[in-house]
Amino acid sequence: MQTFGVYDEPRRLAKRAYVIIDKEGVVRYLNIRPSNTEKDLLSTEQLLSEVKKVNKGS
Repeated sequence: MQTFGVYDEPRRLAKRAYVIIDKEGVVRYLNIRPSNTEKDLLSTEQLLSEVKKVNKGS
């Protein structure tokens, strides 16, 4: 959690985050959300779009 910057130390929990790691183990996408409420979550379509970008090498 600390490595990815998602640890909320005062609350002692992880923030909602989306991480995409490529085949070589490199983080290609990191999106830390401001909250866990529905309005702040990524849709399936948004996340799949990011996965496709990573797979294309963008």
